[in-house]
Amino acid sequence: MKKIFVAVIVLIFLSCQKNERKPISALNYIPKDASLVFKINNLQELKSGIKNNTFFKEIANTTFYTDLEKYLEQFNYLNIPDNNLLISFNEVGNGTFEYTILTESTPNLFLLDALADKKIETFQYENIDIHKTTIKNTVSFTVILDDILVNSSSQLLIENNIRQFKAGNNEVNASFLKAYETINDNSVGALIVNCTNTYSFFKDLFPGNTSKNISKISDWLALDLTLEQNQIVTNGIALTNDANNKISSLFYKNKPEVNSLASLTPVNSDGFISYTYSDWELLHQNLLQFNQKPETTKLNTTLFDTSNEVGIIYNGTEKCTALHYTNIEAAKIELESIQTLADEYRGVSIYKFNDFKILVDTFSPLIPNSAANFHIILDDFLIFSDKVENLHAIISNYQNKSTLANANSYKNAISNLNDEASILIVSNNLSFKNAIANQIKNNYKKDIQKLAVKEYPHFIIQFVSDREFSHFNATIKETKKESESGSVSQLLNITLDADIANKPQFVINHRSKQKEIVVQDVENNLYLISNKGKVLWKKKLDSPINGTVQQIDLYKNGRLQLTFATSNQFHVIDRNGNEVNPFPLKFSQRITQPLAVFDYDKNKDYRFLLSFGKDLKMYDRSGKIVSGFTFKEVPNQIVTTPKHFRVNGKDYLVIAEENGKLYILDRRGKNRTRVKENIDFSGNEIFMYQNTFSTTDNKGNLIQIDFRGKASNQNLDLKDNHKIDATAKTLVSISDNILSIKKKKVELDFGFYTEPKIFYINDKIYVSITDTQNNKVYLFDSNAIPIPNFPIYGISAIDLADIDNNNKLELVVQGEKRSILVYRLN
Repeated sequence: MKKIFVAVIVLIFLSCQKNERKPISALNYIPKDASLVFKINNLQELKSGIKNNTFFKEIANTTFYTDLEKYLEQFNYLNIPDNNLLISFNEVGNGTFEYTILTESTPNLFLLDALADKKIETFQYENIDIHKTTIKNTVSFTVILDDILVNSSSQLLIENNIRQFKAGNNEVNASFLKAYETINDNSVGALIVNCTNTYSFFKDLFPGNTSKNISKISDWLALDLTLEQNQIVTNGIALTNDANNKISSLFYKNKPEVNSLASLTPVNSDGFISYTYSDWELLHQNLLQFNQKPETTKLNTTLFDTSNEVGIIYNGTEKCTALHYTNIEAAKIELESIQTLADEYRGVSIYKFNDFKILVDTFSPLIPNSAANFHIILDDFLIFSDKVENLHAIISNYQNKSTLANANSYKNAISNLNDEASILIVSNNLSFKNAIANQIKNNYKKDIQKLAVKEYPHFIIQFVSDREFSHFNATIKETKKESESGSVSQLLNITLDADIANKPQFVINHRSKQKEIVVQDVENNLYLISNKGKVLWKKKLDSPINGTVQQIDLYKNGRLQLTFATSNQFHVIDRNGNEVNPFPLKFSQRITQPLAVFDYDKNKDYRFLLSFGKDLKMYDRSGKIVSGFTFKEVPNQIVTTPKHFRVNGKDYLVIAEENGKLYILDRRGKNRTRVKENIDFSGNEIFMYQNTFSTTDNKGNLIQIDFRGKASNQNLDLKDNHKIDATAKTLVSISDNILSIKKKKVELDFGFYTEPKIFYINDKIYVSITDTQNNKVYLFDSNAIPIPNFPIYGISAIDLADIDNNNKLELVVQGEKRSILVYRLN
């Protein structure tokens, strides 16, 4: 328990002190081999900073914090000064840390007069009095040595200090003193870290082997502390006694470069560590010397000649090693003879790497225990991992721009740090919180898990090499949720049992009022999937669904059903995947157009219109033929889905025939408006646009027919195979690579495009289109302005909605052959 408390012990203590006294030095009495030493320059200022810092406010409401205060309660009863106070921590036993307070002695050592539950005992060790104080079951030991008060939670540390005092062996460690002299007395406080002795301190804080690397980075850290309302910052230097045995020494005289690994690191990863260098050969020689390998070691490292960064991306027990290059083409040439193609994912080749030990052999200790079985290249990055699935995650997040470099929280956290660092370590605080919760006592688990670390998403430290030492910076900074606005993150990646047959779409869960996903695979299985990614059911159908799935309330009780047509059946399926009686209706004829659903008076007395080549049949909600619908057959094939429009209280049913004839009917199937002209239909649907029945012909003309049947045309200069969508006031078209939205044109990359789709959500128009050749999903507003962070990855048309009623939009799209992706627009 004490190990967990150590990281905040001094800050809690600082909130407990009362009096102001004259400053005094006590360096000679710091216990030997102290792992950490806090120097408090201004206790009252530090207490105020803690009180107003939002991070500590979050902690203050927990049982964990309350128990810490109890553990440190007797600090309230020590008569100590406010300035130049020293608090050290020593590891006593495996992972157990004990504190020692050092300051000027005062006449009235204890302030216990008003305290009832107390006990003070005095005993001697080597003829020197030790005061044992027990306050509410908490024990500490105090001794006065040459007018210096030494108070500790450990009797052993007190006795060691007495022996050293008696022997005159209490000189200040020269290396510690060198670090101590660099701290700024004007800061609120400072921390001196003995890196060699702090592995136990950091092992729960950073992912993977990073904590071991921290203990190897340098010998000493001297850090000044800055407390602001929304952030905690430390700045200082890292010192090394022996220039050949610490990681920071590897970068001596090697200018740091821009750290770019955040561009690869998924936003949901545990973190990463990045090392940069401007001179690979110099780093290589230093690595050989560090690992005590002769310069003549037979190791072909030409693959890394043009690299300037290497690092590790962590996600739980999985990791990827990445290198950044100034000339990736040179690396590609080196790879040709030592790689074989193993897989392809989202257009990226994944190679089997033949020299899988080269990373550890070359970069140890920077890259420990890292297998290089597979690798990929993304722009200027070469990425290795022992599993193909890890590389899939890197590819998808990189293509979707769902990486730390694109996250406002990360940009905010790193904004006050150097762009170029020899070593950059980034930890995901949510992962850190979960790791602590899993190790801490059961009665603290809930408190730790409730901490709102989402507002403090990253803990970042960096080292910047500078001559014989390194600059050190670290920060934890509050980031409000709204700062993430504009980003696009991947929420779900769902794999089906077979390849996907049609685009996924959202449907309403009538119980939760949220959205779920329906999709069909090539084996004719229909899936209903929750917005958490759980497959709720899978139902085998007779054949592929024709068109989209629609929802109806057949029993007028608020419970929704799914309805659609397949090749020979008309289905109505309830929420549990069961057919609703008397459906499905089965036909010997083939259904040639998607199911048309009409609700004339918005009273849920549905009419269902099915097309069978030249024939039409209308059914009611009981599955019976509607005898009053008299329009039965046309001379030629019906070429579009029949549609219903209600305008000024009148119903209009429009049906297009292959020979160019357009029928405009009333709800009984009788002609309401006669259209004299034939139309060379382009295959696009008929829309109600600008108060006219609107579509296009094969010559690229916009055909508009008014309610009297008069037709007009407007040359839109659209090419063959163009596609359109329209609402009452908005027309969208795609022709070759030109997207037009309300006459505003956008030139896209050449590719194969789906039909454009207009979405009207929260009083805003969105227009989507997907390039299925280059696997890009585009999203624009009504002014043809791209939505930020688009295009994203996808290979089908999308559906767009707020699926969980949190006022953020999500979209669903096909990812790979059998996978569905759900993205969130933050």
